[in-house]
Parts: sequence; structure tokens; C-alpha cells
Amino acid sequence: MNKSAPPILITSVGIPVTENQNSITAGPRGPLLMQDSRLINRLTHH
Repeated sequence: MNKSAPPILITSVGIPVTENQNSITAGPRGPLLMQDSRLINRLTHH
């Protein structure tokens, strides 16, 4: 195992997540959208 490689993040169903720091919003400063399945997955499993 390569110790310098970052850990691979996956969803609860095993799909790789390339980026998990941003969420889908309605506009630049708008509310979060329920269509953001990665956000919903994070909220329900942590």
C-alpha cells in the first residue's frame, strides 16, 4: 500500500467520491438542494 496516496472516499453503495467539500446550492449563496445526493449521504451516515 502506498502511504503517500490519499485515502479513497466512497459512498455507502461503493461509488468513488472525487470531491466532498462543496454542495449544490440554488445560486451562489442560496440554500442547499435536496438533489445533492453526496450531501444527503454524508448527513445520514455521520
